[in-house]
Formats: sequence, C-alpha cells, structure tokens
Amino acid sequence: EIPPSRAIIFYDQIGCGRSSEPSNIDFYGISHAIDDLKVLLCDLEIDYFHLLGHSFGGVLAYEYANRAFHNSVMTAPKCLSVILANTPTDMQKSNYEWERLQGNTPNDRFFFKHQCRLKNVPDDLVSAFDHCGSIWVGTGVVAEWKACSPSDSLTCENGNESGNNLCLGMPPFALIRGEHDFVTHSCTSEWKSILGDALVEEVVMENCSHYVHFENPNEFSSIIESFVSRYDCSAS
Repeated sequence: EIPPSRAIIFYDQIGCGRSSEPSNIDFYGISHAIDDLKVLLCDLEIDYFHLLGHSFGGVLAYEYANRAFHNSVMTAPKCLSVILANTPTDMQKSNYEWERLQGNTPNDRFFFKHQCRLKNVPDDLVSAFDHCGSIWVGTGVVAEWKACSPSDSLTCENGNESGNNLCLGMPPFALIRGEHDFVTHSCTSEWKSILGDALVEEVVMENCSHYVHFENPNEFSSIIESFVSRYDCSAS
C-alpha cells in the first residue's frame, strides 16, 4: 500500500509503453534516457525524490545518480535515495548467466523458474512485454554496459580515492533481487565495491525471481517504504 503522504510517479521510457516510438535510432540510448528523466522531473517541478529502477531501469537509475554526482551543476531536483531492483553491474555477465541457467531448458520453464514464479502471469506484465517497443529493445542494445564506480576520479569524503567510502553527493542505495533471479549474486556482488558505503542495504527476496514486485508485492513495497522513509528527512 502507498502511504497517503507519498506519491509514486511511473513513466514509460521513450519507445515503449504508451510513450512515442521514434523510428530514428539517434533518439535512443542510456544518455538520452537520463536526459528524458531529468526533463520529466523538471517539468513536474519535483524538488526531491526517491528513485527506483528495476532491471534495465536500475541501470538508468544508477547512471542518473552517477551523472548528478559528477556534475555539480545538476543540483536540482535532489535524489534522496536510489533502489536498484534486479539490476546487474555488468550486462555481459547477466547475459552469460541467462544462457548458463537456461541451457536446454524450454523457454516457458525458464521463464517460470527465473523470471516470474507465478502460476498466472500478471496482466500488467503481459502488457509490458506486448508494448516493449521494436526500435531499441533487448539486452543486445546495451550489451557493452558495465557500471563504473563514481569515485574512480573524484575525492571521497575522507580525502582519498577509496571506493569503500561514501562519496560526497552520492545518495544512499538499496539493492533488491530475487532468490532465483537470472540476475544472480555473481551479477550483483560488485555493487558493493562500486558503491562502497553508499550501498547501505541488500535484500534477497526468497522464492522470487526477476519480477519480485509482481511475485511478492507486499514484501517488496514494505522493503521500499522501510528504506526510503529513513531518508525522507534529507529533503529538508
């Protein structure tokens, strides 16, 4: 359930859902998607927010926070915290794990075991698959993406370059994944070394796979609310 004091804004990235789908490939890409998110936040006149990204959405959430961290001009709106749900640090490693786990397993069996462990696939998830776009779609378009530490070239809070410290300007992060997700522990374990002390919480949801928010929505929302409520005070 959504607390009455909290609003949730869900948006479709360009090329999918109910958003337009330009045929020009130049409109797509991670950098363009971050630009779109920044414009959306400014147009809605949002001063501060928590950012949740699932799967590839988590890639965009991380890159948005990383860009803000490196760009002192990008001061508003303020990102209070970031939640990465089922998000790998390395897309090639994630693709490898998918192939390793699938092997000769039939697609429907693999889907049930490692993507959505519900007997009946939720209508919203079916709709998302049906409207995922056709121009810029699939893991192949971001196959080379790999998360880089925000502290690679900047000084951290204690004056050194260590990734084990919370770099100035980086919001707190939470990491969520499903126990049976194809985005396995090996795909997410490097977030700790990348984020250092900015990664303050890690949760593995039991008996869930990739679409944890459909498989156990009550637990998922409880984890999210518990995390973000700790950082609401950062807005003041």
